[in-house]
Amino acid sequence: MSEIRHILRSGHWPSLVGVWLHLTVSFMVWLLAGAMSLSLAQALQLSDQALAWLVSLPLLSGAVLRMVAGWSADRLGAWSTALVILLAE
Repeated sequence: MSEIRHILRSGHWPSLVGVWLHLTVSFMVWLLAGAMSLSLAQALQLSDQALAWLVSLPLLSGAVLRMVAGWSADRLGAWSTALVILLAE
């Protein structure tokens, strides 16, 4: 029981809630692009290839940018990298 209390007391709760909200909202926004892809394709008259790019680009760019962010955090520090990412969003 004391381990659970220690886990619940560790960490900075406002930061944890902020990170959780950020990831949840970001996931919902990118999920909407896939869910609304057929409506967007009809409204914007997109080809099948353009629709595939629309759905796959968030995943591909996220994978590449995670590697860049990891490298940047190792070289420049986590604080500087986090600040740049927040300003870029």
